[in-house]
Amino acid sequence: MNQGMGHVIAMPTLDMSIQRSVYCSLMCFTCIFGTLGSVYLHVPQTYFKGFEQESVLLSVSYSFSEPFTFLQIKWEFISETEVILMHTFRKVTSANGSSEIFNKSFISKKYQNRVSLSPENGSLWMDQLRLKDSGNYQIIIKDSQSSATNVLNLTVLSCCHAANMTEERNITFTKNMDCESSFISSVGALFLLMRVTAIILSFLLLLAVHLILQHTHLK
Repeated sequence: MNQGMGHVIAMPTLDMSIQRSVYCSLMCFTCIFGTLGSVYLHVPQTYFKGFEQESVLLSVSYSFSEPFTFLQIKWEFISETEVILMHTFRKVTSANGSSEIFNKSFISKKYQNRVSLSPENGSLWMDQLRLKDSGNYQIIIKDSQSSATNVLNLTVLSCCHAANMTEERNITFTKNMDCESSFISSVGALFLLMRVTAIILSFLLLLAVHLILQHTHLK
């Protein structure tokens, strides 16, 4: 009886283990390619850094397993629960078989003249970065059958930090230039010393030859 109860308890535990494994695999796939369906979202990296007043590209790409008639790309700033922009494509086929794609765009007033979308891959270009732009950004891509989503993190560093990094690079470059100059100077000095030594040796050799000839002549 106890063995039977043991079997009854063990089977659900095994099922739960399988479910967890499948769930973890799906989550890993989703993090890389987005939600399963006819549209696939690929995010090469999820962490980005930018500097105040400069630009950054939140790079993504998407693909389809079959032709689409409807596509919507939306970027949201999760930290403030705000839609940044949204772009919609609709493919209309006429009776004669010809197709035409209609576009419709929306950009939040807060981000006007600061953001733009690359429709061919869904990437978000952000210009004139501000410190408060730091946070999590969500991209959602939908077609008529499914959707895919992912979250990207952006950290905006202050201009002072950028200036410090530039100054450090300049100091490193100056030190390298100084080392190279010192090396060149040392090589130049060594070459000059070798030439002077060669001239002195040549003079001493000529003087020795002259003395030998003079001594021979006297004999």
